[in-house]
Amino acid sequence: MSTAKDSNTVLRVGVAPWFMMHPECFSISNCFSGFELEVLEVITEMLNLTVKIVATDSIGCGSKKKNSSRWSSLGGMLQRGEIDITGNVCALEKNRMEDFGYSWPVWMDGQTFWIKAPTLRSETFNPFAPFRGKTWLILALIFICSILAMTVVKYKRKLSDAFQTAAGQLFSSFCLFKAPPRSLFWVCGFFAVAALKVAYTTYIRAALFYPRPYYAPFQDINDLALKLSTGEFKLIHYHKDYKEVIPKGPEETQKLILQAVQKHGYYVAENSLSSTLLDGLIKNDNAVMIKGSIFADVYAMEYANRSMLWRIPDNLVRSTPVSYLWRKDFEFAEKFNKALISMSAATSEILKRTTGYTVKQVHNNPMLIASVHSNSEPISMISFTGPVLCFILSLVFSIFVFCMEFCFHNLIKSHLLQSFQRFNIYL
Repeated sequence: MSTAKDSNTVLRVGVAPWFMMHPECFSISNCFSGFELEVLEVITEMLNLTVKIVATDSIGCGSKKKNSSRWSSLGGMLQRGEIDITGNVCALEKNRMEDFGYSWPVWMDGQTFWIKAPTLRSETFNPFAPFRGKTWLILALIFICSILAMTVVKYKRKLSDAFQTAAGQLFSSFCLFKAPPRSLFWVCGFFAVAALKVAYTTYIRAALFYPRPYYAPFQDINDLALKLSTGEFKLIHYHKDYKEVIPKGPEETQKLILQAVQKHGYYVAENSLSSTLLDGLIKNDNAVMIKGSIFADVYAMEYANRSMLWRIPDNLVRSTPVSYLWRKDFEFAEKFNKALISMSAATSEILKRTTGYTVKQVHNNPMLIASVHSNSEPISMISFTGPVLCFILSLVFSIFVFCMEFCFHNLIKSHLLQSFQRFNIYL
């Protein structure tokens, strides 16, 4: 496929397939050829060049074959002299910059991390059950320990005898058999009120901050490097050589990631198809894909299960250059770069057309909220079991104390009556 120009110079442009690239629309009005080819179209018109589109079935810009100096896809076509320049923009990886020439950055692409979104459970707030079983257990433990401490300190008892004394005093206090020491009320009351205050403060905070957010496991490439070094996460990439999977970042961070990849390995995708990479994320909960934001967003747009993905922007590496690749001896290299520099505003305008391809149903926020990303469930009857059980236990214990006091009162009354009758008989 070629387009006629006044010049006899023919520029062979290699195009690798992906759904945002439409080489059949090149130089045709009212037909979107893709933002990469549109920029190239403007430059070739400025330089008055004839363009010949050379399409390939191979995907992507290409990579070096393992244990070989030969390249695949567009890189291989450049290496064999079949094309002069790539129609696809490519990330400026180290080995590409060593083997090929490259243009002034067409645009700067932010680095993003892609992982499988967590399964967020419904967290419907239940104000009727502020305390869990552990909370009640801790309150009871604090109360008992305060009595034990008071018994040991005040009565100089051994620790082995303290529990029996404490239990007796506690039973006497509840059943009102005798007045307990006033100091015991002060100590137990202090700890009980403090524990309740802490518990209800926690309860109120939980209510105010509901729903609870789920934060991203990392915010930038440095955070990710630490996670990779512990084996908590692993990179996923289609490159077979582990040295080629290292992303952009500070030199020390790249060394740490390289060590992590050597130690824990990484997930190798069968090919560079976007669906293969994203399927790998869904399949492996700890897999991480690192891509430029523009192309990764487009990958997600055409992916059916995009609602299961989480897109986390890199707060450190905010811009990664993407450029056209060409042969080292490309005669129009200088003119191309000058044209790209002069039309920097135009490339931005062309790129804005991608706003029509905005990604939907992908988690883009570094903080996920359960109520937003999960179906809310109504409060079930089981949520009331805690409060109802506490009420029933309190009621049973109150009835028990009442019965004990009633029986004790009747026993004392009958005993006094018998004693009085005996005294009258004696008189």
